Amino acid sequence: MAKFRVYDSLFYANKPASSTLGMKEIKAVGKAIWKDGYESTDPTYIKNVIVPYIKDTIIPSLKTNTPKFMYVDVEGNRPFAPGNNVDDAITNYQAILKAFQDGLPKTKIGLYSIAPVRNPTPWIDTDKWEAKNDAVAPILKYSDYSMPSLYTFTDNQQDWVKYAVANIQEAKQYGKPVIPFLWPQYAEGMGSKTYDFIEPDFWETQLKTVQKYADGVVLYGRSGTGSTKFTFDTSDPWWHVTAKFIGGKALKTITDPPDPDPVPDPDPDPDPTNAHDIVMEAEDMKLGGGYRVETKFSAFASGGANIAIYKAKLGTAEGTFTGDSGKYTITLAGWDQNAKKGVSSVDVFINNKLIKTVVYDNNNNGKAQPHPSNFFEKDLGHYDLQTGDEIELQSVRSGQEWSRVDYVAFDVWS
Repeated sequence: MAKFRVYDSLFYANKPASSTLGMKEIKAVGKAIWKDGYESTDPTYIKNVIVPYIKDTIIPSLKTNTPKFMYVDVEGNRPFAPGNNVDDAITNYQAILKAFQDGLPKTKIGLYSIAPVRNPTPWIDTDKWEAKNDAVAPILKYSDYSMPSLYTFTDNQQDWVKYAVANIQEAKQYGKPVIPFLWPQYAEGMGSKTYDFIEPDFWETQLKTVQKYADGVVLYGRSGTGSTKFTFDTSDPWWHVTAKFIGGKALKTITDPPDPDPVPDPDPDPDPTNAHDIVMEAEDMKLGGGYRVETKFSAFASGGANIAIYKAKLGTAEGTFTGDSGKYTITLAGWDQNAKKGVSSVDVFINNKLIKTVVYDNNNNGKAQPHPSNFFEKDLGHYDLQTGDEIELQSVRSGQEWSRVDYVAFDVWS
């Protein structure tokens, strides 16, 4: 099986080079091919004017640094757009793609979001949609990939997954590797959420879905809209999820700041925990994102350590349940600091399913550091667990509320 690749088509300001982020660079070619500044749907004009312009002007400009991967973004010729002719669209896309294939024989070339036809609601009029996808199959004759667009038009994760899987499955019928596009922001038409960055757990679901069903993914991000500019920031939650997903070099772009807390407040409690049947120490879990092990509060931390997030906004901790299979009460323990400094949250997952969100919003005392007075044990409920079940914590830090976790506990329930 070919390696799943993540391709970089992010146009955010201040974005480092693709190679430093663990991604493959992919060249986008779009408006530049239109010699006279407008996108024509006339096959004669494209054959006699645009194809020669691609061969004589566009391709030589690309050969100064020949891309290994590229895609063509030409959307005005969409086959089923009002006023367009399907046969003309097929002719035009084939002519454009063939011109690039002929001129760049060592470059892998794809076509953005034309075949299959993007459909965010494939469970409605499915037969008609599938018929359209059959009709546009010839468009990809000169394309190395099928590249469906899976941008986010809903905040319902289950609906998005159904939409993504259906579009990927339709793309597979063309016999080409399927490399869909994801955009870490909500797409147009999402009201007040338009252009908001997608929530970390939802974004992780998107990445894992395409990894499961497709052959790779292109991460797209526009430079801005109107007067609003979008800037790449390694501390953003979406990037922490992405860096963890990619691994390797991507994680090295996340740097840790100096420890933000002074020496601990004296007055320790030698044992903040009650007796539990099983304790999963947070510091023993597999940490990702911004979570780091702290030992300076060892006087009242179970096991002598805990985990916390500093400058980064997102942290993850993963562990495996090693107890006997059965029904357990699950408890999350940590410190809820002065809420005036921020309100953080920790999502708790069992086998990738969210079971509870713990919000750090207590302000009953003025302590800004871990202390017996702000220590908590949160009962998450009763769950049937199997030996080997995966337990994961995903935290979004806010302000100076460092999302500190001491342990996850399991008590046999009967």
